[in-house]
Amino acid sequence: MWDFEIDSDALKTEIEVPFFEDATGETAPNYRTTRSVTDAQSELSRWLGKHGGIVTGMIPVRFNNAVAAKNVLRYGFIVEFMFGGGARGRMHIAALPLRKESVDKKNRVLAMALLNRAEYFKAAFTTRIHDPYSNPLLQYLLVDGDKTVAQVIVEQKSLVLLGSGVKVGE
Repeated sequence: MWDFEIDSDALKTEIEVPFFEDATGETAPNYRTTRSVTDAQSELSRWLGKHGGIVTGMIPVRFNNAVAAKNVLRYGFIVEFMFGGGARGRMHIAALPLRKESVDKKNRVLAMALLNRAEYFKAAFTTRIHDPYSNPLLQYLLVDGDKTVAQVIVEQKSLVLLGSGVKVGE
C-alpha cells in the first residue's frame, strides 16, 4: 500500500478571481449567458443526476472572503445532495464578485457559476465512459456529516481516510 502526502506548495497556488465587470469569455465561461438562475439550477441538478446525485437543496448564500476574492463578498449557493445508497454531499459554488451590484448582474453571475459547474459535471460524465470508477461527486461527500472529503484532504494534507474509521457520506 502506498502512503500519499499532499505537497503543501501545490496547495498554495493562487487563483486570480476577476470581478464580473473585468471578466472575459476566456476567464469566465458563460459570461454572456441569458439563462435564468432557475434554468441554471435545473441544468446543474440534471448533470448531478447523471452521476447518481439527487439534489436535496440549493441554499442561496453570500461567501465572505471566498478563495482568492480579496475580502470581497460573493453570492453563491451551497448545494446539498444525496448519493448512492443515501450518502450525503455538499458543494459550494461561488459566483464572481461584483464591483457594482444590480439585480441583473447578480442573476447573471449566479447563473454563470451554476452553468460552469454543470459543464464540469457534463465533461466528467464522458470521463466516466473511459473510467467507470471515476465519479466527480466523491470529493463532495461529507465526512462525519461535517466537512467534504476534499476539505479534509486539504486541511490534513494527507489521504488518510480509508481504513481510518471515518464515516464518509453521513
